[in-house]
Amino acid sequence: MNLIRVLFFILFTAYSIFGQDIKTTEIKIFEEFTPSIIDATKINDRATYNDSSSNERVQQYDFFEFNLRSNFKTKILAPAKIKDPLLDKLHNNSASFGLGNYYKTQADIIYCSNRSKNKSYGIYFNHYADKYLPAKNSKNSFHGFYKQITLSNVYRINLIYDKRTAFYENENDLFDEYFRNRFAFTKLSLNIFSNKSMSNQISHNTKLSISDLNEFSENHFHVSSNITNLFKNLPLKINTRFDSYLNYNSELSPFISTYINYFNFSPNYALDKYNIILGFDLAVKSSGQNFHLMPNIKFSKELVKNIIKIETGFSQSHYKNSMRYISEINPYIHTYGMNQSIYANYAFEQNLSFTKRDKFYFSFRNILSDNDLIKTSISYSIVDNFLHFVRVDNLSYQRYKSEYIDLSEFNLECEYRKKINNLLSLNFKCDFYNWTEDVFNTSNFKFNLQVPFKLQQKINITPSVSFFSKKRFATISANQIAVPYENQNIQKLGPYLYTNLFFEYNYSKWLSAFLNIQNLTNNKNETWLGYKEQGISMLFGIKSSF
Repeated sequence: MNLIRVLFFILFTAYSIFGQDIKTTEIKIFEEFTPSIIDATKINDRATYNDSSSNERVQQYDFFEFNLRSNFKTKILAPAKIKDPLLDKLHNNSASFGLGNYYKTQADIIYCSNRSKNKSYGIYFNHYADKYLPAKNSKNSFHGFYKQITLSNVYRINLIYDKRTAFYENENDLFDEYFRNRFAFTKLSLNIFSNKSMSNQISHNTKLSISDLNEFSENHFHVSSNITNLFKNLPLKINTRFDSYLNYNSELSPFISTYINYFNFSPNYALDKYNIILGFDLAVKSSGQNFHLMPNIKFSKELVKNIIKIETGFSQSHYKNSMRYISEINPYIHTYGMNQSIYANYAFEQNLSFTKRDKFYFSFRNILSDNDLIKTSISYSIVDNFLHFVRVDNLSYQRYKSEYIDLSEFNLECEYRKKINNLLSLNFKCDFYNWTEDVFNTSNFKFNLQVPFKLQQKINITPSVSFFSKKRFATISANQIAVPYENQNIQKLGPYLYTNLFFEYNYSKWLSAFLNIQNLTNNKNETWLGYKEQGISMLFGIKSSF
């Protein structure tokens, strides 16, 4: 009997256990299930609930207001402070010195104050000199600045002193000092501009400067201002400018002092809806053709935002060909009346005219990728008083005089920049010009190619190639100054191909060495007719930052 009971218990238990074994079953879903959370609602005065045991499903309650009496006092917490992220430590000062062939010497010294939110100041000194027979050239410059930042404006004061000399050995019996062109330039300027540009507040950028070249040989006073938001809800920008030039103002000058004043007024209105800026230029001079009025039109459109952009328009510009400006282009100009040692036979003045340019242009920019950029520009200009130089020969000097010609100009510019990888980059730029008249000492085609190479911020190598097409030069005698384009002698020089190599090794953050090799192709073609150029040159130096 007991055996029967045991067998019956085992069979019953086994049946119950195997009964829980559920085989795989296919489940079909006829409606899509979307989980959701019911929005929270304000508690009602009458709460409802479900209770199947009673038909009365309403519960009532009341609110009571009372204060808890406690002697516990919370500690007053200090307000949270947000600190600016730490900036990378910068070197305030640096100094570099270099030596090279042709008795080259170079020095750069920079001193700057510590970084500050309110003010900064610094000085910069540069020296360069070389001697390649029969020429000696030098340049020494000093630049000091002070910057003060307030809540409304930023003030910046600059002082610049620049002295350049260009000596070319003479074949006469005169002293060497009579053949050294000296240009000493001093400029003091003040720049005040708005600290923050607000849509409903007047914003401005105002500049004031006074300069002197060769002790009152030329003085220039300049004041200009760019003003926006002068009228509320009106997208109007106003540019104003006033310049006053005084020439041959020294007591030692053999020429009568001259002066000319120039005023320019240019309002521009922005039609943001159509991406168009409309305006005009009003220019007034105190002598010559003293009134000019021309429209300014600019249209820009981003075909693909932040990638492809086109721009076209019409603009007008005036600028004075001052002694300072033409001496920077050509250091071998005649310097009669410019306060320096010179043999003053056949003395004559430089022609210092204004150049006016009416320009129609179209530009295209395309950012091919984060590391690719291409820009092109096409323009057509009508130029009054295009500057170029004619060499005027007399018994003592073979130097240049500024001359002007009216012409039309077509210009094509192209620029391409690409970062190939973390080591290698490529920069290319070229310019092409076509003039309706013969232009002297200016190439109509030039390009520059650079391929910078960087290796782990230790080694920087920058090879570059520059090319300039042939130049035309004109020479006349001193008695032809009144008619410089008659019986002139025309010569062509060039083309010019220069290959350069710059190498820099950063030993540490504060010490580096550099080697600059210029004109590896040893091109000795004269840049200015009658003035020989140096061949391959090298400059080695060290630089320290601290």
